Order: sequence, then structure tokens, then C-alpha cells
Amino acid sequence: MKQPLEIRCVTEPLDDYVEAVRRLLGQLTTRPIAFGKTELEQLLADESSRLYVACLDGTVVGMATVGTYLCPTGRKFWLEDVVVDEAYRGRGVARAFLETVVDGLHLSGTEKLYLTSNPSRIAANRLYQSMGFQSKITNVYYKTPE
Repeated sequence: MKQPLEIRCVTEPLDDYVEAVRRLLGQLTTRPIAFGKTELEQLLADESSRLYVACLDGTVVGMATVGTYLCPTGRKFWLEDVVVDEAYRGRGVARAFLETVVDGLHLSGTEKLYLTSNPSRIAANRLYQSMGFQSKITNVYYKTPE
């Protein structure tokens, strides 16, 4: 990575961000996800979510969402939809991007940052472990409404 990486917290629903998120979602998952300007506007209006992008020379090359909520056991932070464009992988972009995002959260000693990652994403899992994330032995369940 030779150019300086710029990290932005997205605050405006610009068409360029919509297109970048669509492109990156296509590299993150095989399931079709409808994402347009309305969805970006909703995401930006939600006070519990922040969308971050990593840019090189003005091009969005990565994204991550940080969600937070408060519950009786304390405040929880979740990293979601973390992806770096496949053309930029292996250059240190993901590490620099995540370090900047995580450092900007200013977590207290009682707060925790969580993420999940598909075991098939070997490089991503190695990165998370090398950054100090620990595996939590738990079952993750989901339910799709009928």
C-alpha cells in the first residue's frame, strides 16, 4: 500500500457510496442484497450504526459497519460487513482500516467489540486473531421470519 489510506465515516448518502457498498457486498456474500440510496439513508439515520469506508486515491476500497447497543451486561459494539475489495487484498489495507476504526471507538475497559467471520475466510480470520480478537465459544443462531 503506497498511497495514504483515508478512512471516512459516511455521513451523506452519496451515489458513489451506494455503488461502492453494492460492489463490496457482492464480494462479501453470494446472497443477493438490495442496497440503494434508501437503505443508505436509513443506515445513516440510525444512531446506533456507523458506516466506515477505506479510500485510496478517492476510490472506496473497503467498508465496515460498527453497531452498538446497551443491555444489562454493558454496551456492546459489533463490527459487521467488513470487506476489502479483492483487488486491494494482501496490501495491508484491512489491517490499517480496522486499526483506525477500532482505535476511534475509544472502548472502555468494560466494553467489548465483537465480530463474526465465516471460517472459510481464512485470511480474514488470521487478521482478526493477529489484531487481538479472540474466539468466543458460543453458538450463533438466527431465525428468518416465515
